[in-house]
Amino acid sequence: MELGRAFLKNIQTLSTKVTSSPEPLYETIKTDTFELNLAITDVDSLSSQIETLNLTKVEKEGPDLTRIKSQATQLEHRITYLLEDLALIELDSYDCKAQVKSKIPRFEGDSITYYEFLLDKGDALSLVRTRFDKEQGTKTRIPMTFTLEVMERLLNDISTILS
Repeated sequence: MELGRAFLKNIQTLSTKVTSSPEPLYETIKTDTFELNLAITDVDSLSSQIETLNLTKVEKEGPDLTRIKSQATQLEHRITYLLEDLALIELDSYDCKAQVKSKIPRFEGDSITYYEFLLDKGDALSLVRTRFDKEQGTKTRIPMTFTLEVMERLLNDISTILS
């Protein structure tokens, strides 16, 4: 089963679990090939608000710098439907990690918001959205709002990229 479809299959259950609590609901969705961990702040019939998204392959292949470079490039070219385009910012050959962020972040008054993907050894990926307050010099994670259609597409795309 595709990961996006597995998420949508669980959406009814998730919407009843998410409460008005300020704390996110931590949910794990497993398929034969992936484990998806989400911190969900809200879900309804049209959209979801996700604070963190972590995707890990069940069967790890081990560190591979060539594969992680390819995955970063695929993120840049395939994930074109978020609020900002993406770009490879840093490649750590020692720890075999890649950081892909919004190419041009969103500027709102004294703050900057951006997406941040972290690829780890080619077997795991995390996604967060961060707000940097220039005046205070602080970073805060903020929920990402996705329509269910975009969330399904995103999960299918990132699972394909990690495959």
